Amino acid sequence: MTLLPAQHTLLSQARRADEQRLHQLLEQSQDNREVNPRLGLQQALTARRIAYSLGRVPEMGWALLWAATNACRLGRHQLALGMGTAADTLFGSLCHVAGQAGARNLLGVLAHERGDLASAYSHFSEALLLSRQGTDKHFTVNVLGNLAQTAQVLGDIENALRWTLTALTLATEIGADDQRARLLLGSVSLSLSMNLPDQAALHAEEAAELCARLGLDALEVSVLLARSQIAEQSRNPQQAADCARQALAAADRLAAPRREVAQAQLQLGRALIQAGSHTAASDVLMQVIQTAQETRNPELEVAASTQYALAQMGHQRWSLAREMLTRASRLAHQTGCRSELVSALLTLAQLEEEAGRPQAALSAFRAYHDLDRELFGERQARLTQALLITHEVEQHRRLSAQLEAANAELTFAANHDALTGAMNRRAFMAALRDQMSRPAGVGGFSLVLFDLDHFKQVNDHFGHGIGDEVLKAVVEVCRRSLRESDLICRWGGEEFAALLPGTALDAAHVVVERLRGHLQSHDWPQLHPALRVSGSFGVGEWTPGEQNVEDLLARVDEALYAAKHTGRNRVVVCRVEHDHALN
Repeated sequence: MTLLPAQHTLLSQARRADEQRLHQLLEQSQDNREVNPRLGLQQALTARRIAYSLGRVPEMGWALLWAATNACRLGRHQLALGMGTAADTLFGSLCHVAGQAGARNLLGVLAHERGDLASAYSHFSEALLLSRQGTDKHFTVNVLGNLAQTAQVLGDIENALRWTLTALTLATEIGADDQRARLLLGSVSLSLSMNLPDQAALHAEEAAELCARLGLDALEVSVLLARSQIAEQSRNPQQAADCARQALAAADRLAAPRREVAQAQLQLGRALIQAGSHTAASDVLMQVIQTAQETRNPELEVAASTQYALAQMGHQRWSLAREMLTRASRLAHQTGCRSELVSALLTLAQLEEEAGRPQAALSAFRAYHDLDRELFGERQARLTQALLITHEVEQHRRLSAQLEAANAELTFAANHDALTGAMNRRAFMAALRDQMSRPAGVGGFSLVLFDLDHFKQVNDHFGHGIGDEVLKAVVEVCRRSLRESDLICRWGGEEFAALLPGTALDAAHVVVERLRGHLQSHDWPQLHPALRVSGSFGVGEWTPGEQNVEDLLARVDEALYAAKHTGRNRVVVCRVEHDHALN
């Protein structure tokens, strides 16, 4: 069936409308990740259907990726995993680096959510490798932050800090102050863990200055808590308590989530215990325990209960402290909060020793030691696995770099003359045809063909070694005399060509005359005292609308022929309107 012109027009209009709607939906789905992921998921699924109907494969990949991202935000991890894997496969088949990097990053987030830290670390490492091949440095900062968080959970504090500082350097370079503020805060706790209080203090103050300048009120509580932690580690309990109180006031003013308020209260309780204010600490910590119970947060409850027991120990209330630690240990056992259980058992051993019960203290310490050794072994196993993954990714990066370098060498060899490094004839012809296909106002250019005068005599009298050096020197003279945008080609033997984009015939005549002079005055005696070299040049201008490259080459070749048969060492231009060569 043959479509009428009107039907063709209607189909084209419908397709353009679908393409416009597709791109709008992809943009909206991406924007809704934070504000309305449910709507974002619907938009991405609609975009996927449209992309499929249009046969737009890359857009299908982005639709899958944004659908997976929005599904992840909604907690629909299985759906997110399926779509994220499909996006990764699709982008991989297209060798689409940016899309594949985004998919690997999302797969890393999903692996982290389900506790598969080794897979998360692997996915983030691959995403980092891919992102460094692209131009979106904001995305690279995000991936580095994800790597740092995963390394921290793995217990690899040193690498977590390294990734954070790398991300911080890049965020500073691109002016991503919002990301930079968050990274600075992340660096504070890591620096404290690495016993780098000066670096922690510097980064806390930088974060405070950034938050104040940018109006990042949401980070105010975190900044104040960071200052409190620094003061606590520096054995300045009064300052630590003051900063924690300021954090609580800020949390109340900003209507912060209950978990954030509880974290500020927990930090205040720790500071008050260090200051010896055990009663005040007990009151604050009891509020944290109640919040943890109401929000069903066992980790927070065990941590607050352990601190509460320490406050009671300050009053020598051994029974109450023991009861609180026993309950905290039981809860930690039941909920798998083993890191918090280690702290509770160590505190219980301390309590029993101070209460004068050495046997009970020894029993608690043994339980602490066994669990701590078990956790240490698991942490070391995870670290080893992470190191192996890092090694594999780094090895892959090196191999990829070697492959890219080899491909670049092959591409260069396929398009350039091996002796002189100038373009070869095949590549030059492709560039010439490309230039001719451009609009007249954009693609105007002049073409040059030139021949070295009596080059056979150079080879006969001085040897082919000197002849090869002459050919290489000719190309270097051309590079010094022409612009970077001009193309130089070894046309064959001692004949060369040059393409001068955006250059009209009269201007090209001046340029080539200068090149002829440079070629003649070059220091040829450095190759041999008796050596002299000159060239004959033909120049022509592309006529707008001219489609046959052979016609242009024939005209310029006629001009070169005229230069060689009217005395050599000269430039001849051909003007189409006169239909003959003029000297």
